[in-house]
Amino acid sequence: MLRKGRIMAANLDGATVTDTAELARMMVGHDIALNLERVTTAQADAILEVHGLSRDLPGIRAPFREVSFSVRQGEVFSVTGVAGNGQSDLAAVLGGMKTGAKGTVILKGRRMAAGRWNPAKHDAAYVPEDRYQTGSVPDMSLTDNFLLSFFQEHSKGGLLQRREARRKTENLLKEYGVAATGPEARAGSLSGGNLQKFILGRELSRKPVLFIAEQPTQGLDVQAVADIWQTITRAKQHMAVLLFTNDLEEALALSDRIGVMFRGRMLDILDVDMPTATAKAALVERIGLLMAGMVLPDKPGQGARP
Repeated sequence: MLRKGRIMAANLDGATVTDTAELARMMVGHDIALNLERVTTAQADAILEVHGLSRDLPGIRAPFREVSFSVRQGEVFSVTGVAGNGQSDLAAVLGGMKTGAKGTVILKGRRMAAGRWNPAKHDAAYVPEDRYQTGSVPDMSLTDNFLLSFFQEHSKGGLLQRREARRKTENLLKEYGVAATGPEARAGSLSGGNLQKFILGRELSRKPVLFIAEQPTQGLDVQAVADIWQTITRAKQHMAVLLFTNDLEEALALSDRIGVMFRGRMLDILDVDMPTATAKAALVERIGLLMAGMVLPDKPGQGARP
């Protein structure tokens, strides 16, 4: 195992290594805490409500159909499923990256047609799946990437207040533990984990009421995953968090509720209540069956509930 160009450990006898905590420790040089302390919040009002959301495309199967759910203040609501079952398109629509959806979106009591939904104009923030092509401009500095989300706030009389933006970018790097040479570093020069921490920090700096994150830890090392999980856990104390993830362990670790999608439909919404190992195993089994399209409602006629 290499770390910073040096061999930190070697398995020359071919023995199977099963201690994941030890592997993580060798990778980053210290203990990693991926077992988060679950913070539950009292039942709160819905910040986001989605009713009958569909997106039809001519000549092909609709990416998602009649999707309904809500996200409450102080909770993480995860949308999960096997990749390719509509989660990505749903995230892109709610993130403002794709159009053509029908249905109703309600944010903090304000009702609008899905076609009018724009998170940037409605006090919501979105972290897309592709951190390099969509979440940032790799050839631009971190300061300029910061300005992508704060252009109006730092524009006065037709001029950009770049010095102030640079100061805020520098503070963001410190607050979110982003390893970079400084605010003028190219975004593309950062590691995937550090760039993702920067993007999350930038969007959270907007202080949204709704934070949408799509596959936020995909392809990242264990230290970056731990940092981002902590960031999301802290964020939910101040807003509603909508998380799209195909990583079931991530969904279980972070979520208060989980919506499972199959072939474009949200088959069920489950509370994440795992007081015992047996309860966790039962929940994982149920989610697995739903991911395979085997709908098992608790009561006859019961389907997904918002």
